[in-house]
Amino acid sequence: MASANRNSIINTKSLYARVRDALTGKALAAVVELTDVVSGELLTRSTAAPGTGELFVVLSSGRDYALNVIHKDYLFASANFSLPDDSPVEPYLLDIALVPISGGGESVLCNVFFASGSAVLDERSVSELQRLFAVLRDQPTLRIRIGGHTDDVGAETENQRLSEAQARPVRDYLVAAGIEAARLEYRGYGESRPVEASTTDTARALNRRTTVEVLE
Repeated sequence: MASANRNSIINTKSLYARVRDALTGKALAAVVELTDVVSGELLTRSTAAPGTGELFVVLSSGRDYALNVIHKDYLFASANFSLPDDSPVEPYLLDIALVPISGGGESVLCNVFFASGSAVLDERSVSELQRLFAVLRDQPTLRIRIGGHTDDVGAETENQRLSEAQARPVRDYLVAAGIEAARLEYRGYGESRPVEASTTDTARALNRRTTVEVLE
């Protein structure tokens, strides 16, 4: 029995997150959902503490997690991360900034996936797209622009084409789900808007992204 208890401790890790308003820094008592990236199973749904926006969750190691943070009148925020068995014992830290819908701004869809060089949506993207659909459904006057972004590997013209091709199926998914096409724009930005200098694989991965920009 002692051995089993010890193994259960070894095979768990912790997540510490803080949720705040991206413009003011104010702490937000947002809903935080954690999903298994591979299976799409919702693993936990908790609310960050009022007044501090803090959340502490114990998770199983050896899994890939998708995180979504939801609060009324804000674009949801997302992240994905892995907790390998050999990761440090210290909590995995996340600072989550939510973009107000009324203030414009942009959010990254961190759990929309494409195969390298492809414009075909990976099945793992469905959970994230459903959450974006829910925001648009609950905010019937909201208009957005979906942006596709690439890294700077390869020809600039090809990256521009690929970014447009990756933005479009996100728009098409939302239209098929019931959102009016007039509320949705899409645009490919190619490699023109990097968030990091593309000098490392990590930076290039950050630059390859799908974004949502509030139009009105």
